[in-house]
Amino acid sequence: MLFIFKSGLSKSKVIFFCFQGTWGIILHSLPCWIYHLPGIHGQQANHRPAGSNWDPPLDPPAFPISLVSGNSDFEYVYPFYYGLVGENAFIMMFEKTGRDAEIRFAQSPDGGGEKNPAWDFIYFRRNYRVGRNFRFRACGVYKKFEGVDDVVRIYENWSGRKVARPRSQDRH
Repeated sequence: MLFIFKSGLSKSKVIFFCFQGTWGIILHSLPCWIYHLPGIHGQQANHRPAGSNWDPPLDPPAFPISLVSGNSDFEYVYPFYYGLVGENAFIMMFEKTGRDAEIRFAQSPDGGGEKNPAWDFIYFRRNYRVGRNFRFRACGVYKKFEGVDDVVRIYENWSGRKVARPRSQDRH
């Protein structure tokens, strides 16, 4: 089972979002800030959690959504991302999922409409049963951007987790 949550941004000047992650195809790469934007919609579009090798079965003819099937080589280390909208930051934070679920960050250069980026997320669930409840917890924040350290502090306060900060020059 999967859910896609859309958040198109109107006329954002910065169309990529940022997260702390690794380049999954390079084993043992050090976490860094990743500033990424796929070249086209659906290409290298979603980022899985570090260490995940789960490829949920998809039926492309019946479900031709490239945002879901377009896995990127980047993996996130902490379940939050942010992007800039003018002088403000849009921050999405997620509670760590259990072994039966996975959150993936998804993005598109124009998924929010012409020249409007989409900063979405996908929730995959395995071992679900009809009539049985499940949940995930997320929080969105829109505020004046006061720097990356402020974004990290907001996530730490919300999640109760400490984030190891990469060196400032470490970014892709």
